[in-house]
Amino acid sequence: MSITRSNNPSLAQFYFCKQTRKTSMMKVVLVLVLVAIIVVADAHKKGNKGKKKCAKKCSKVAREQYRVEIETLQGQLDAADAEISNLESEFAGYQAGIETLEGEVNLADTEISNLESELAGHMATIDELNANLATAQDSVSANDAEIAELTAKTLQPCHICGESLDTVTGEVTKIDCNEDTLKCLDTTTASDNQCRLDATETKWEIVNGLVSA
Repeated sequence: MSITRSNNPSLAQFYFCKQTRKTSMMKVVLVLVLVAIIVVADAHKKGNKGKKKCAKKCSKVAREQYRVEIETLQGQLDAADAEISNLESEFAGYQAGIETLEGEVNLADTEISNLESELAGHMATIDELNANLATAQDSVSANDAEIAELTAKTLQPCHICGESLDTVTGEVTKIDCNEDTLKCLDTTTASDNQCRLDATETKWEIVNGLVSA
């Protein structure tokens, strides 16, 4: 059987063309894969670069924030130190004032002790004076009793003393003194007469004027 030429391609040509297309397809696939790898690598590189850039920028911002916070805290610390210094100065002043007051209190205590001692002495003197006063009052009471007794024996003034006239009988009656009140019994006349005990000291009698016994 003879093989004749025809317009149809041969099997070898078909196989060759198929292989050529397959090779071309593989080349294309390889090229696409390489391109994809390059694109991915470039994107990854750019991403890393962007991340690094962002990280660098963020780090700079963070450092600035930390610096501001540190400066703020440092300012607060300085203010606290100044406040502590002021408080220490005030405390020193208070301490000095307390020491001064303690000294004054000690002096006051000493003065109070001295005054208490003086007061004790004065109280002793007052007690002694009270005792003397009681003794003197007893003496005065005794003297008053003696004076009263002596006074009863001496001339006593009468408010009104004189003679009483009976208008019916015409009899004149001597007015005696009341031994309790030392006043005259009659109030009809007025004179400078006085009452006194008689010589026997048994009754009261009237003395004209200031005549003594």
